[in-house]
Amino acid sequence: MSVFGLFKKKVESPSPQQLLEQALGEFELPSFPAAVMQTLKLLRDGNSQTSCIAKSVEANPALVVKVLQIVNSASFGMPRRIESINHAVCLLGRSGLESLVVALVVKSRLPNQQLLGFSPSRFWQASARRAALARALASLIHPQNQSEAFVAGLLQDMAVPLLASLHSDRYGPLLEHWHHNHGTCLSNLEQSEFGWDHGSIGEAMANKWGLPTQLSAAIAGHHVDDDQPVPPSVRLVSLIREEQETPAVEELVERCRDQFGLPADKVVAKIE
Repeated sequence: MSVFGLFKKKVESPSPQQLLEQALGEFELPSFPAAVMQTLKLLRDGNSQTSCIAKSVEANPALVVKVLQIVNSASFGMPRRIESINHAVCLLGRSGLESLVVALVVKSRLPNQQLLGFSPSRFWQASARRAALARALASLIHPQNQSEAFVAGLLQDMAVPLLASLHSDRYGPLLEHWHHNHGTCLSNLEQSEFGWDHGSIGEAMANKWGLPTQLSAAIAGHHVDDDQPVPPSVRLVSLIREEQETPAVEELVERCRDQFGLPADKVVAKIE
């Protein structure tokens, strides 16, 4: 080893927390309501009774309405209508219901104003499409993780509204460029401009909020082809942009066929 090698320091990549601090500056990430934290605590406690979980969720009527709206939507394809949180716990399981509660609360904590390059309605419509498709593909590829895939598809870009709000002068034009240049990758544009991307910032947000580690990993790695434990369906739906475009859909269908042997017509039916 050379003399220079002896003194050369290893340059380490910033941790997710350091990246989050860079991105947020002095902004304080809003915390979850205490009542929601209590519900999540019960959901994660294997000794808690289903009736206690249901009672905790039902203390927040708005949350009850939203959870039941989602589980009774066409995206979930339940064989019969779910009328109560108790019923939802039984059918979805604790982790499935936890994922839904997390998704709804996260959405309520994110900025929702119209900004340069960011339209809340367009963003959440695209997120809902990814979520529904992630669940549909999960039913074909990894059926044991359908609820988790739904939520990861919904929240994989959850850092974008916050970044658009905090860095409107630089992030807004970047989003505009991405929207109007369909061959571009948002993560690559972010890395070039800021040195971080929405996946790494989203991971740090998930860690800060204490979200499930599987969800945090799925958010971090949804655009990355590596060994991170990301459900395949979540990576696949990351191809779907806010503006529905044929090339992205064609690539998704091709990957489903090549990687998982899924017939093109079956995948297209799920997309439509």
